[in-house]
Amino acid sequence: MTSYAPPAGAAMLPGMSYLSHVDWRHRVFVLPLLGLFLLFGASATVLGATIPKIVREFQWSYTVTGVVASAGAVGYFISSFGCGLLVHRLGVRRVLLAGLAFQATGMVLFGSTASAAVNGSLGLLIGMGNGGIEVMGNYCIVRIERGGSSRLMNLIHAAFSVGAIVGPLGVAGLLSRGIPWQTVYRVMACVSVALGVGLLFVPFSRLTDGRGKAGGRLRTAEVLRHPLLVLAFLILLLYVGTEVGVSKWVAELFVRTRQTTAPAGARMVAVFWLGILAGRAGISVAHRGGRQGALLLGLSVLCTAALLAVLLLPGAWQAAAALFVSGLGYSAIYPVVMTLLGGRFREAEGVAVGFAATGGGIGAFAVPFAMGAISDRLGMRWGFGFCIGLNVVMIALIAAVVGRMRMTNDEARMTNQ
Repeated sequence: MTSYAPPAGAAMLPGMSYLSHVDWRHRVFVLPLLGLFLLFGASATVLGATIPKIVREFQWSYTVTGVVASAGAVGYFISSFGCGLLVHRLGVRRVLLAGLAFQATGMVLFGSTASAAVNGSLGLLIGMGNGGIEVMGNYCIVRIERGGSSRLMNLIHAAFSVGAIVGPLGVAGLLSRGIPWQTVYRVMACVSVALGVGLLFVPFSRLTDGRGKAGGRLRTAEVLRHPLLVLAFLILLLYVGTEVGVSKWVAELFVRTRQTTAPAGARMVAVFWLGILAGRAGISVAHRGGRQGALLLGLSVLCTAALLAVLLLPGAWQAAAALFVSGLGYSAIYPVVMTLLGGRFREAEGVAVGFAATGGGIGAFAVPFAMGAISDRLGMRWGFGFCIGLNVVMIALIAAVVGRMRMTNDEARMTNQ
């Protein structure tokens, strides 16, 4: 049996006692994963924060902007499932370094021209980098975390939320001082390179214990047909699609319908992600892993109701408060779904995590684009109404997962009797 406690005299980082359920040999991965998801969060939200400036500076329509915004999701879609398979051939380090290289290249050049085609291509590279970080990060976490708990998964994804707050706030600060909005992309390109250098010294070989290599390849077709994975794919398609859609368009929603300034609109992106951060951090501390299905269902209802309130409440401050609550609802849906998959597909984590993340990539492409097209024709409120309708479908899918989990648990109890 593997011991979770470090040997006598082994160094432990401050606060690592919180990770008592994680094998001491794997705690070295926590800080690199936090750094990767911090950068991922910032890169995933700065576009939404800069959309009000981009639309006016480059004279793009909402539809064109939606196409460019969705290009990153296409890159994410291309890389997410591929990374789930390539990890068994190339290893975690090489896949992560390739992802960071793509991301740095896209970030350093994005916004250097008004061409939608060029910026869309650069967004594609950024999305490919994001896909590598997301899938490899989740793959590492499900191999590290024990006993089906989602505490570490929520903690690492809380770092994503921190980045998703810092990025828009950085944009708001730049805009308030008259600094070009492109500067934030250049800074993140430098951070990507720095993280890539740091990963050269992380001992990823500790995660390769032989589990999931040949088994992951041989059972790919069987895994992809499993009803739980199909439901997870659809849930993440809608979850990521609506979460990204809100993040990318909420700044413009407040500028257009609440007559706020562009910096204030950018701060609304941060408000949304502050709610997600609060939810993930709180659940990571308080939730012990039981009743994951009930947690999923409650969170999905909360985010949907609060997002409706964003549209219906009369004042900007009231709408901002509802946006924060919506973030609380969105917070742990993705981490909990990934944790459930990691516990169910112990011999094929790469395939399961990659396929489910691919659903998120499809949603991240399709939903923001559809919201932009609808907003062009009917107005921003209708674009967000479409998003709320998708959330209702997500609630139904999560209810189906909860029902299936209960049936599986009942069958297991009957087998044990």
